Amino acid sequence: MIKQAKSVGIWVRVSTEEQVKGESPEHHEHRARCYAESMGWHVAKVYRLDGLSGKSVKDYPQTKEMLEDLRKGKINALIFSKLARLARNTKELLEFADIFNDCNADLISLHE
Repeated sequence: MIKQAKSVGIWVRVSTEEQVKGESPEHHEHRARCYAESMGWHVAKVYRLDGLSGKSVKDYPQTKEMLEDLRKGKINALIFSKLARLARNTKELLEFADIFNDCNADLISLHE
């Protein structure tokens, strides 16, 4: 059986302009790219949410695009630095987990 490489998305969200400057989105993206490369995965898309709150992310255009890409099979995993960078709302995190599970896809936190 030949194992097919994952086609992954990278989720980069920092909520404040101060974080954008300090804990740079580029740093988060670089770490995720290095992880994907080490696993032999293809990075299909980077979803950048610079300076956007994680209190509720479901209505952001980047979130809708990511979920559409997931449902269309353009990505089958999402890499992010830690759960709080994906979303701060527990209900939304659980909804993401259900959606990814239904699509037989993986949520990959580099921290947890």
